[in-house]
Amino acid sequence: MIVGNGNFLFLTQERQKSARTKGDIQKLMDEVCTIKEILKDAKQCPHCKMAISKIEGCNKMTCWNCGRFFCYQCSAAISGYDHFNGDCVIFDEAEIDRWQMPMNRRLHRMVVGQAQVALLARGHAYPYPTCGQAIRKIGNNNHLYCWSCNQHCCALCRTSVQKMSQHFGPTGCKQHTENP
Repeated sequence: MIVGNGNFLFLTQERQKSARTKGDIQKLMDEVCTIKEILKDAKQCPHCKMAISKIEGCNKMTCWNCGRFFCYQCSAAISGYDHFNGDCVIFDEAEIDRWQMPMNRRLHRMVVGQAQVALLARGHAYPYPTCGQAIRKIGNNNHLYCWSCNQHCCALCRTSVQKMSQHFGPTGCKQHTENP
C-alpha cells in the first residue's frame, strides 16, 4: 500500500501515540501493583491517613507525615505508652525473638568460654592447635576433633592430624592411652 507523505506521517504519529499509551498503561498497572503490595502490610495513620509500614521495632508508631503517634497493632491514635497496658503489646513475640537471638548467641559464647576455662584449669581439656578452642579428650581416645574449626589433632603431641593412619600407628602416637 502506498501512502502519500502527509498520510504516512499521520500514521507514524498515531502508531507512536498508541505505543506510548500502551507503555503508560503498563506503567500505571505496575504502580497500582506496587501500591497494593505496600498497602498489604501498611497501616493508615488515624490522623492524616498516610500509609505507614513497620520494618522492625515496637508498635508505637510516629507518622512521618503528621508527626503524631498511633498503635501499629490496632491503628488507634495514642499519646504515650499507657495504651500498651491492655490488649495491645509494645513488642510482638516475633520482634522479641528477633532481638533475643543475638543476646542468646552472646550468652552461649560466654557460657562456653567459662566452661572452657574451667576445663583447661582442671587439666581435662586441651587448647586446639589451630584455633585455640578448648577441647576435651573423650575416654582414652587421643584422636580429637574440634567442632569450631573442623580439624583433627592428637591429644598426646598436640599437633594437627591430616591422615589418622599415618599419625596413629606403630611409628606414631598411640591412639588410645589412659588419662594422666
